[in-house]
Amino acid sequence: MRFARWGLLLFTCVAACGCGDRPAPATRQSLPDQPGTRADAGPYRLILRRAGEQPSTRDPDKLALNLEFSFMDDAPPTPGPRSLFLENASTFRRAITANGTNITSDRDDLGWTSNSDNSVTIHDLPIERSTKRLAELELAVPLVKVTEWKTLKFPNLIAGQSDYLHCGPFELKTHGEERAFNVTAGAFTEFAAEHDAYRQSMPLKFLHHGYAIGMTEVIDADGKQLFMTSATVSGGATAGRFTYPTALFKLNGDQSAKPIAYPVTIRLRLPTKYETETAAFHVRDIKIPTP
Repeated sequence: MRFARWGLLLFTCVAACGCGDRPAPATRQSLPDQPGTRADAGPYRLILRRAGEQPSTRDPDKLALNLEFSFMDDAPPTPGPRSLFLENASTFRRAITANGTNITSDRDDLGWTSNSDNSVTIHDLPIERSTKRLAELELAVPLVKVTEWKTLKFPNLIAGQSDYLHCGPFELKTHGEERAFNVTAGAFTEFAAEHDAYRQSMPLKFLHHGYAIGMTEVIDADGKQLFMTSATVSGGATAGRFTYPTALFKLNGDQSAKPIAYPVTIRLRLPTKYETETAAFHVRDIKIPTP
């Protein structure tokens, strides 16, 4: 399967992981595999992994339904780095309850996608309190296949604080310590004109701070790669902490890693050419657990 995660991390999330500014559903329940919890579209598959309902903040007489799906790509793996991404957008198109009621909404804020855990989320879909099943749920998942890349390189980064490293749709800031190298990614408002200019030619919404940290490589002066041991998502920024791999498996974390050989180089890949497609899924017979 070529649709793999970016790497081994410990996420410390202040908000919803991979999104940064997305609210997490208040009620989340794991579901066993059951009829109606999976759907296929060509080589792609959705599997429902969590469902829950909570009081609606928009209509006190209704509940809000939250669903989280795992997205999988069963196409034969291709060599090289990841090339298939979920575009960051709401995927909801249509929903019918078990009694035949059409609860389709024209709102465009009923969910999101995340490349950090390959998930598709429906959030805050209004339903009647008596609703126990959805007969049908239609989702349109936008996909981006990157066909050509460019690699940005920022060499000679040393201990201490760096200036902004300009990447196009976002910036990086670094802070080097003796045994850890910290990288923060965000689209800082003072560079909004740069972001807008970049997106005129590359209007991909998944190119945000979460993508930036997930694709960042840190190479030391001896050509050895550091690994991200933790990441923190907060509002419109993601911070990653990079050390030598020994810190991944020690209880004392960074203190077990050897001192970093400075200066280090950051490498970051950005797409230059891409193709898009939409995978249409029809998920049937979804059981809604009671809170």
